[in-house]
Amino acid sequence: MVGEDSGPSGRTETFDDIADGLRRLREEAGAISYAEIARRIAERRLAAGVPEAAAQPARTTIYDAFARGRSRLSPQLVREIVLALEVSDEEADRWQERCRRARKIAPMAASAGDEAPPSADASSAVPLSAPTTASSSLSPAFRRRLTWQQLTVLMLVCLIGNLLGHGVVHWFGLPLYLDMVGTAVVSLVAGPWWGAAVAIASQGAAVGVNSAAAIPFVLVTIAGALIWGFGARRVRSLPQFFLLNVVAGCVCTAVAVPILVVLFDGLTGHSADSMTLNFMRAGENPLAAVLTSNLITSLADKVITGFIALTVIGSLRPWMPVPNMPIFDGASSDAEFLPASPARR
Repeated sequence: MVGEDSGPSGRTETFDDIADGLRRLREEAGAISYAEIARRIAERRLAAGVPEAAAQPARTTIYDAFARGRSRLSPQLVREIVLALEVSDEEADRWQERCRRARKIAPMAASAGDEAPPSADASSAVPLSAPTTASSSLSPAFRRRLTWQQLTVLMLVCLIGNLLGHGVVHWFGLPLYLDMVGTAVVSLVAGPWWGAAVAIASQGAAVGVNSAAAIPFVLVTIAGALIWGFGARRVRSLPQFFLLNVVAGCVCTAVAVPILVVLFDGLTGHSADSMTLNFMRAGENPLAAVLTSNLITSLADKVITGFIALTVIGSLRPWMPVPNMPIFDGASSDAEFLPASPARR
């Protein structure tokens, strides 16, 4: 029965049992998306007089309630979730009581080894809405879910991806860069400083192709990594993600143009130089020509790079979490986004 607080073997329920039950209830209700559950909870809270700013729960908070391996779970949130899944008030009260009892015995269950052993780093308690702070690019959700092995493999693969992107542009003479796709992936998944590390390593590896001329542009790739990494934490929709890539393109241009003008007289031998020369022939002064051509190229490059990275991240989600990016962290397979809230080259 719904109100029982014992598992199938007669033992006292744990949070994993509650999570399993919530998943079954969600499937019985028609596999309602987590975004829809969050919306319904917000509607109930608003109707109950909760201020609008506090009424909308994060979709990651909702998703986490359905996940196994929890060390904390709010009985009130569980009640709100099951009400959103269209159960009666009486049944919701039973769910709340089940969660409250499981909450009391969770430490005992963990020490007795009743449940399947948690992952190696599951000892980190994760709040219902995992905070991210500017003081650390490694959020509590990251420490709990993404292993160092996963991070290492991700960074190595993305470094190779940066070099491949650079090679594709060189081979085909494209007026783009595409050497920051891996940097964008790591920044969006793990945080800005990990992305910056990949950016530095990639530029170091590119020295073998471009000689020392590639070194000054490490500042451009670091700037892009920081914009993507920090900006991803505020992204709640595709339009916001598009805007984030536009900002990355503008910032990269702001960093790149002084380097291009001072160290390279505006021309580096890249295929985009033809655009710069065309602007000069049209009467623009060299600085304006470099700025205009670089901005056009950088905006196109960063938007394309960002959405390639988003596609890559979507394919990675079955194997690893995306703790730095709220629109992906713990998201279900549906591709919805929560309503937005007021956020080199």
